[in-house]
Amino acid sequence: MRTDRHQAQAGFTLLEVIVAFVILALAFGAAFRIFSLGFLGTRLSQDYTAAVLAGQSKLAALGASEPLPEGVSSGRFDERFAWRLSVKPYGDQADASGTPTVARLLDVRLVVSWNDRPAPRSVTLATLRLVGQ
Repeated sequence: MRTDRHQAQAGFTLLEVIVAFVILALAFGAAFRIFSLGFLGTRLSQDYTAAVLAGQSKLAALGASEPLPEGVSSGRFDERFAWRLSVKPYGDQADASGTPTVARLLDVRLVVSWNDRPAPRSVTLATLRLVGQ
């Protein structure tokens, strides 16, 4: 009779409780890692989007509201993003007879960079611009 009463009061052993807590801790650790990687990816995507939008704005202003000089120049959009502009003639600027053409093509490359952990990041935008002689 005593064994029946002892079996009715049986519950989880200490070992079973510890194993359950370990499994729960591993599951929470994995979930935390997944969420933190998701947030990191979102922030990185926002940084690239901001860099591309700032670069496109700079390229759109070149030749319209800002001069388009050949050579290399650099500057900053704000405290976070820096830019480096390279403008050079594109290919051979003479026609088939060897005479220079009336309009010229310029190879325009804009590199937008920013510091990010663990390494600096950058995005390059390139275009060709047609300018008169």
